[in-house]
Amino acid sequence: MGRFQVSASKAPIGTIGRFPACRLSVSRTRRRTFPAGSPPIPVSIWLTMTFSIRDAIDDDIPSIFEVRTSVRENHLSVEQLSEMGVTFETIREALRQYPCIWVAEQEGQIVGFSMVDIEDACMFAAFVRPEREGLGIGRQLVERAEAFLFEHHPSIWLETDGSSRAAGFYERLGWKRSEELGSGDARFEKHQPCSSG
Repeated sequence: MGRFQVSASKAPIGTIGRFPACRLSVSRTRRRTFPAGSPPIPVSIWLTMTFSIRDAIDDDIPSIFEVRTSVRENHLSVEQLSEMGVTFETIREALRQYPCIWVAEQEGQIVGFSMVDIEDACMFAAFVRPEREGLGIGRQLVERAEAFLFEHHPSIWLETDGSSRAAGFYERLGWKRSEELGSGDARFEKHQPCSSG
């Protein structure tokens, strides 16, 4: 496969709330393999699509579950999530309490989401559809969640499989591994940057 480079425009093409929307561009066209049942779309088309990050609403909940159950790593079915207490209703209740879930939307489709537990200073979830990985969507979702948590806490944390791609992703975003947990998971922490001046 040929190499391609993705870049995000520095100039926002619009805003969602107080946050800029971003346009991605690609320097070379190639095709990418999609999960079974998905029609292949030339990378040059979907990489140049605009995506935006916005607060989730109740109508997004089914799409949030579709994203969550589409991932390759840390895959859980709707039934498994329900056994853990994560249901449409618990997500709806979380949305009623705080604006704690954000979605990435591209061409009218929810392609990723992030979620925090504001009281516990925890990044609870960040997931992107496999066919949209590597486009900066996950980074923007995490940055939005971090900004929200840092408005309320000086230090934030998350847990994920310590040997997963997600662990490396968080480390590249400045999260520090603080504890190895017995289950193979690791706890990561991030501290609010000190403002200079």
